Parts: sequence; structure tokens; C-alpha cells
Amino acid sequence: FTLGRIEACDKVASVIDALAYDGVLAEGLISDALVYNCHKRIVVLPRSPDPAVAREQTDLSINVFDLNYVVISEFWKIELGILPYPAVEYIKDNPDKFRLIKTVYEKYNNGIRSNILRDDDTFYIYEIVKRKK
Repeated sequence: FTLGRIEACDKVASVIDALAYDGVLAEGLISDALVYNCHKRIVVLPRSPDPAVAREQTDLSINVFDLNYVVISEFWKIELGILPYPAVEYIKDNPDKFRLIKTVYEKYNNGIRSNILRDDDTFYIYEIVKRKK
């Protein structure tokens, strides 16, 4: 039994699948669709409202799970804005650790997303800059 592909995050999932390495840190709102639509390991971006804890949890997730990319959504970050997401700010504010490599715009057909979300979004894919040991 299968329901077929989930259309949300379909295009960004294809871009992620084409990346060289495995291991993606994705914000919570989009992680389920990415798990379903791509063939990479997906770990949910830490959700602590405390900036220091968010930084620590993000770095810990990257190291423990050997992650190589981060994906965040413009809609969640900018338009919903109902909850702080310090881990997203940490990623955006540290280009020495997270290098923006791709921006993906998606427009969805026939309003498949819930009434909380709109029918388009912009996703930002960052490569995690690895330090030599």
C-alpha cells in the first residue's frame, strides 16, 4: 500500500538527492516531507528557543550524525515567525561554518499543503564547512 509521493518539498528533495554527500539537517516543518521524498539521511534541526542551547545542539547533531548539509525554509523563518528558531539564525549568521550553496523555489499545485501553509516556498541549502582535524 502506498499513497504515492508527497508533493511538498519535492523539488528541493531532488536537489538534495543530487548532492555528493549524505546527512542533512532540516528544520522541523519540512523534515517529514524530505524524509519521504529524498534518499538522504534527514535529522531534524534542534528546536530550542535558547540561542546558546540551539547552537550547542546544532553542533552536536552535526558531529554525532556526521551531517553535511542544512535545509531551511523561508516561509517558516520569515512569514510564520510565530516561534523563535535560534538554530536557523545560527546557520544564517555563520558563513564560515555554513556555506549557502543553493536556493530552490517551489510552487505547489492544487493547494496540497495544509491551510497553515501557502502553496509556494523558498528553500536554502547550506553545506556544512568541515574543519580539518
